[in-house]
Amino acid sequence: LHFVATECFAKKVSELIGTSDTINDVGSLSLDNIKSFQPIDKKEFYTKFNIPSDDFVLVTFHPETVSSTNNYQFAQEMKIALATISKNIFVVITMPNADTLGSIFRERLLSLKEENPNSILLIENFGKINYFSAMYYSKLLIGNTSSGIIEAASFGKYVVNVGDRQKGRLQSKNIFNCDFNSVEIINNFFMIQSLRPFVGENIYYKQGAANAIINKLKQVI
Repeated sequence: LHFVATECFAKKVSELIGTSDTINDVGSLSLDNIKSFQPIDKKEFYTKFNIPSDDFVLVTFHPETVSSTNNYQFAQEMKIALATISKNIFVVITMPNADTLGSIFRERLLSLKEENPNSILLIENFGKINYFSAMYYSKLLIGNTSSGIIEAASFGKYVVNVGDRQKGRLQSKNIFNCDFNSVEIINNFFMIQSLRPFVGENIYYKQGAANAIINKLKQVI
């Protein structure tokens, strides 16, 4: 059995295996029950993480799957962009892993925080409820994480998707793609400020993904 998140993925799997009989388009599991999600109380959330203002951007960057030389350049472009953005809005950043390539970005982010202590917040690990609450209250997302592609549209958030890490994934209409270029990142940030809130669909969402999988499994057991 194959469980996929979109009709397009179902067609691709069908082409690979030569049949559609075992394919089930159920939507993304990460969005299961998203319609009933209740964020942490706003005042409690802001107090818990020392977020000083109503508006903030949520940022998550991971290294690209290329050489360390390229990632040094990408991390520097990220830092330049976020330094400018932090002069206009508070920036909440979830930290990348501490592996070799991730450390390149961590070092730049720690330096960014040191140079802009009052406008940057670094979070090691939000956890799902806190992260979804952060997404709910944020103005927009910036970075190259899958949550920008899969979940952000369900929260009505625009995303500046940077680089090629998510290249090839289907995208809802809330996504604005750009290279690891500080000017492009900054320009997209300011452009989104002029837009009305995103009210389009999330192409990855289908109601009851988990139940759909369970019910299908019960039929064949």
